[in-house]
Amino acid sequence: MQTDKLIEELQREVERLKKFEYLANVDDLTGILNRRKFAIIMGEEMSKRKETYPLSLIMFDVDHFKKINDTFGHYIGDSVLKVVSEVVSDFIGERGYFARWGGEEFIILFPLFYQEEARRMGEALRNLIATAPLETGQITISLGLTTIREDDSISSTIARADNAVYRAKHNGRNRLEVAE
Repeated sequence: MQTDKLIEELQREVERLKKFEYLANVDDLTGILNRRKFAIIMGEEMSKRKETYPLSLIMFDVDHFKKINDTFGHYIGDSVLKVVSEVVSDFIGERGYFARWGGEEFIILFPLFYQEEARRMGEALRNLIATAPLETGQITISLGLTTIREDDSISSTIARADNAVYRAKHNGRNRLEVAE
């Protein structure tokens, strides 16, 4: 009898720890990975990388997101972020790691994807988002793509992708730019 109580108590503790782990790794609004967990995964993937193990990274954000919040309110803005997360999650499936980087910024790591494969994925995502049914009407995203180099760090890779997003916005938005 005492053993049964101990087992029940341990099971409750395991469930409690699983909830804490979930809260520590998942973005509360969108249900996708958070920035912290993504950085851990990226570090692990980069440590496995060799010349024959390509890694590509796409960073993107929702174009004119502030205007969406200002026009429709934050509740609708949150809804847009949720829909974007669902569309991207469904599309990439198990082929990559997807996270909310911050605000309306998102990031995807594609292990085993060379630049051209990642570019096709990014363009497909751009088109999917532009046709997603939303209360706000059409939304678009601007994307930056980089392939991780052997001497890269997490921060240098992300900075390069972020610069490519900035170029995409500067060059008219709703486009994908490849980092130089």
